[in-house]
Amino acid sequence: PASSAAVPAGGRGWAWVVGAIVSIHLIVALTLIVNHVSHPEIVAGSDAWHMSYFHQFAQGGHSYYPRGDVAHMTDGYTPLASQIFGWTIRLFGPDVRWVRLAASLFGLAGMALVGGCVFRLTGNRLIGFVAAALAAGLETKWFVDVGPNTVHATFSVLALYLFLRDPQLSWRTVALAGLALFASFWSKQLGLAYMVAGTVYVLVHDWRKGLALAAGLAALTLAGIVYFESRPDAQFLYWVFEMNQNQPIIWSRLWTVVFSEILTRKYAVSVAFIAAGLLAYERSWKGL
Repeated sequence: PASSAAVPAGGRGWAWVVGAIVSIHLIVALTLIVNHVSHPEIVAGSDAWHMSYFHQFAQGGHSYYPRGDVAHMTDGYTPLASQIFGWTIRLFGPDVRWVRLAASLFGLAGMALVGGCVFRLTGNRLIGFVAAALAAGLETKWFVDVGPNTVHATFSVLALYLFLRDPQLSWRTVALAGLALFASFWSKQLGLAYMVAGTVYVLVHDWRKGLALAAGLAALTLAGIVYFESRPDAQFLYWVFEMNQNQPIIWSRLWTVVFSEILTRKYAVSVAFIAAGLLAYERSWKGL
């Protein structure tokens, strides 16, 4: 909140410098979006893979066919992103540019929501803009990827924004944030962790609303599972919840990957700022 106070003239000058520097991320992001949306060439193997089963969704199918089925593509993600891109193909045709455009709209919304979250936390529009611009450069072209990640990330941040917008957690906010959390999970399994985190957050503030949120998310999940498991030739439970058992975690390498490759290398600057912020502003477990 203190960041919204008057800033000395010299500080305003530096603020404009910082804003100009981080704007480079947005310029690069917009350039990549225009480039990918204006060219039909497939430049990544993952694009071809995802487009193959998005087309199946567009035709009324899915991606959970039995093992050994050589007539269809299979994949293990939850279905919402595939359904969204399938509807896009059904409306505009199987040109990858339309799917890239749909992904880009989610990506731009995700950046705006990141900025909105930081603005809600600080009351400072400049810092919100800086956050949105940095979100554009967090991961290479995440905002235009033809796959579930862009949709999943945006729904996840939407849930966080809804919680920050209404700290009192009205029933309307709990319901809308719950739908966003479910959409995050129904786009990619990682959202299951966010559903749990969101439920715990609401439980801490109001146990009745927390229980209602948990029940609602469980009901939506059960209904979705029953629907897709009942589709013709669908092995939904296997592909979504069992298949990844064939890719076990190598525990002896976990610390090397998480610490050496991610926390102290790929995201070292972000981690340093987060640690500094926690040390500067938080003194209690409840605050954390």
